[in-house]
Amino acid sequence: MSIIALGVSHQTASIGLREKLSFTQEDIPLALDAIQKEGLAEEAVMLSTCNRTELYLAQAENNKSIYQWISDYRQIPMEELKSRSYIYQNEQASRHLFRVATGLDSLALGEPQILGQIKDSYKASLKKNAIKQTLNRLFQEAFYVAKNIRNDTKLGENSVSIAYTAVKLSEQFFDHYENLTALVIGAGQTGKLATQNLKKKGVGKILIANRSLSKAQNIAIGVGGYAMPLSQLNQHIHEADIIISATSSENFTVTSEIVKATQKQRRFRMQVWLDLAIPRDIDPLISEIKNNYLFTIDDLQNIIDNNQSIRKQAAQAAEDLIDDYNRHFNEWLQLRQHHRLIKHVHDFAQSEKEKLTQQALKKISNGEDPRLVIEELTTRLTKKLTHQPSKLIREASEKGQNDLMDIINSVYHFD
Repeated sequence: MSIIALGVSHQTASIGLREKLSFTQEDIPLALDAIQKEGLAEEAVMLSTCNRTELYLAQAENNKSIYQWISDYRQIPMEELKSRSYIYQNEQASRHLFRVATGLDSLALGEPQILGQIKDSYKASLKKNAIKQTLNRLFQEAFYVAKNIRNDTKLGENSVSIAYTAVKLSEQFFDHYENLTALVIGAGQTGKLATQNLKKKGVGKILIANRSLSKAQNIAIGVGGYAMPLSQLNQHIHEADIIISATSSENFTVTSEIVKATQKQRRFRMQVWLDLAIPRDIDPLISEIKNNYLFTIDDLQNIIDNNQSIRKQAAQAAEDLIDDYNRHFNEWLQLRQHHRLIKHVHDFAQSEKEKLTQQALKKISNGEDPRLVIEELTTRLTKKLTHQPSKLIREASEKGQNDLMDIINSVYHFD
């Protein structure tokens, strides 16, 4: 039973390539259907966030077929895909998932948001019946590992979210926040965290725009902000000094044309744009407009808090714990592989027995001597069951594989 983790992240791929490989929550079920239809794997989970897109597969057909499917599905040249992606198998695959779930592989070390995203991906696969025993055990173990590491180390206490980092970046432009207006586009987890951090900064007015007005209202109540539907967004762009966007839209939520049209209304005062989405929400051309400063997910890498000594110490302790948990999981995986092999041996023997028994019963019903029929059945069954072991013994003898010969001796308890 093999497990494969294949993907791209902020560590291996540009924001442009990550955009091409990103999947919305609506896309993921369709992708899982395609994987199952193509017979690429018995089990599959897809994780797609602003910083990574990853596939976790059990009993996959082969690596080449998976790469080809991704290349075709997203129209990305194979050479580019392979050069910017990573692939792990079994023990390395499970260890990678454990590190991702605990935030050790995140842009902001130890950020907690990724665990919720992994749980959402797991639930999406459950709904599509794309999870069986192996990936179910793997992901349940990942949830357990992430929870325990946050309880047993200081990683959770000292983590920094992407939303926090984005708000902190605004300190480069503003000294005081009480007279500022901030606009948050998107009411998902990132948008919610952004509003909370803006509130802590003391921003005077917070606007929340979202496709679902009720979700925006729920967040607005918590921070004393103002909610609006996305359809009203363009009417309020000119009010905002800080704009943070984190939606799952496939198109720009704000275009450069809209911003240009509002500049006179703003009296050309500065605006800071923080695009936390993949695909990008904010038109890159906005950065060419005077007094408009645009930052994307990749820009945050350079301004994440420099004082990470406590988090790094906690990260090392977390890595050690992950090694222990990973060893335990892979012991279970190896045991499951052995059980699967034993089942294959039993199924083969049972299948041959049933096939020959049916043939024998048919001969007896046609009037043949039962004694002769039974003797033929046992002879044929003996040949069937000893053919492969006999072939293996001959090949081992010819190649001088004495260790294999000793194993066969021990299996049959020969002296």
